[in-house]
Parts: sequence; structure tokens; C-alpha cells
Amino acid sequence: MHSRFLTIDYLREGTPRQQAAHAAMARLGVLERLATYAPLLAGTIPLDVDTPDSDLDLLCQVPEHEFAAFEAVARAAFGRCDGFAVHRAEHQELPSAIVRFRAEGFAFELFGQPLPARQQQGFRHLLAEARLLAAASSEAGPAIRTLKLGG
Repeated sequence: MHSRFLTIDYLREGTPRQQAAHAAMARLGVLERLATYAPLLAGTIPLDVDTPDSDLDLLCQVPEHEFAAFEAVARAAFGRCDGFAVHRAEHQELPSAIVRFRAEGFAFELFGQPLPARQQQGFRHLLAEARLLAAASSEAGPAIRTLKLGG
């Protein structure tokens, strides 16, 4: 299951929303533009437990001394997109650079940390959720989505 999430190819055969996410990322060239940072998609859309407000979370490995370069790449590629914003924070005791914008009908969050994306909490969480969903009944996904919509 782990290797399934190392590319976004599975989205092409997924739900209509997953297919739209794949198409949006392809049109924007998100993975190609961020290739230097080895991005991986995480979050609820890959798991089909998303809500209409769910974003596309792209985890990137960004050495701390390259945060400014990461932000410059994002600004050059997506700076004209609606709501483009950049900020830095600390998550799990690691410095982080976060870029947010809206394009192609989706909210995007580019999350950079000085840690390989496979080791970031967002990706580990994705894998844990995928295992739980695989072990659960077919009613789990819709139940989770309903709970998320309720807050």
C-alpha cells in the first residue's frame, strides 16, 4: 500500500474528485515544478474521505537553508493564483515553510520541511489512515466524511 502513494497515478482511476485533482495538478505542472523537493500528495483527497473544503496537501523536502528558494519557486509558479500566501512556522519541532493558493477548483497547500516527505507526519498519517480504512467496512469512508462535515 505504501508504494501506491509515491505517485499520483492512482488518482486517474479514482473517484471523480480524485480524477479532477489529478487533472488539476497535471494542468498546473505542480509535481514537475516542485520536483527538486520530491513532493508527495497527502491528506484526505487521496483517501476519498475528503469534504468540499479539503485541500491538496503536497509535502516537500526542503532543507532549512533553502526555504527562501522554495518560496521563490512557488511564487514564480503559482504566485498569480488566488489567495497565494507564504508563511513559516514550526510543526513537530521542525521549521516549516507553507504555501497556500487556489487554482483549478482546488485549494493547495505546499508544506516544506527539512525531512524527506515519506518521513513527515502528514505522509505517515496518510499511511496509517489508509491501513485503517482498508481494514474497516465499506461504510467507514462515508461515516468519516459525515463526521468531518459536522466538524
